[in-house]
Amino acid sequence: MFWRIFGNRYGAVAIGVLLLVLVFSPWGSGGKALCGGVEMRTTDTCEETRNGKTTVSSYDEEKRSQSLARYGFMAAGFLLVLGGATMIVVRAVRKPAAA
Repeated sequence: MFWRIFGNRYGAVAIGVLLLVLVFSPWGSGGKALCGGVEMRTTDTCEETRNGKTTVSSYDEEKRSQSLARYGFMAAGFLLVLGGATMIVVRAVRKPAAA
């Protein structure tokens, strides 16, 4: 299923655009550090428990982590749009002209 979507040039463009919309949308954190969906202050710490293990992160660690994730999704979105659009153009140029 994965390759059917991402191997399809239109699917790659659609998913890339969706990623970019989500990164730049008001639904994102907007550069704020969030813990459990709640905005953190600079003096706060974030405690997350997964599989019985609790991790504690400072405001700066959360903000850095969320910024890196945002840039990663942005890069993936741009690459998907660029790759899909390139495949669309290449395929259109290579089509033989109707005689």
